[in-house]
Amino acid sequence: MLESLRALVQKWSWTNRKIANDTSTKLTNKYEKILKNNYFYSANMTVNSSNDSVFEVCNVDKKSIVNLAAKSCTCNRFQMDQLSCAHAIAVLKKVNHDPYEYCSSYYTKEAMIAAYTELVYRIGKKDTWKVPKVIKARKMYSQKGRVGIGRPKKRRRKGAWEANMTIQQFTYGKCNQAGHNKRTCKNPPSKKKLSYLQIMLQILHCLVD
Repeated sequence: MLESLRALVQKWSWTNRKIANDTSTKLTNKYEKILKNNYFYSANMTVNSSNDSVFEVCNVDKKSIVNLAAKSCTCNRFQMDQLSCAHAIAVLKKVNHDPYEYCSSYYTKEAMIAAYTELVYRIGKKDTWKVPKVIKARKMYSQKGRVGIGRPKKRRRKGAWEANMTIQQFTYGKCNQAGHNKRTCKNPPSKKKLSYLQIMLQILHCLVD
């Protein structure tokens, strides 16, 4: 199992390292796409400046306040994602600043390459392991189970989604009682209820006789 996990991590590391090396943009593919979408959405926005760092961005009937010095916007996307939101890009285009300068360094190609620089090596066979004596001397014991107080419960706990469930009970047709079937039934057969047609036929027979 451990070898399977190691092989999986090795595959992930190699795949992501290759993606990072093949990236031709400043940001990784995912965040480069988000930045381009934000750039597209900023096209119809108008910007009014309050001072050198605070700006008002209008989009139809909605207004947002962008603070370039604090890297914040009232839409909260700028400071939460640490990525230039559409409002921030509208401001950055007006003041001729590079949107990439206001994005977190964790989204860059260099950061992704650095994250997957270390190689994941194969563990090898057990007889080739060089285990320190200190580790070999340690004895591992299983954790002692704790016995609960009181009599163990026979019925399981119901989940939250089962609280309001209605359980359908089936009745055995011979005795018309619920909770059992043909094999476990000990009740006498119930009298069959006559239908309206059967009652009328019996009345007709009595009149004829």
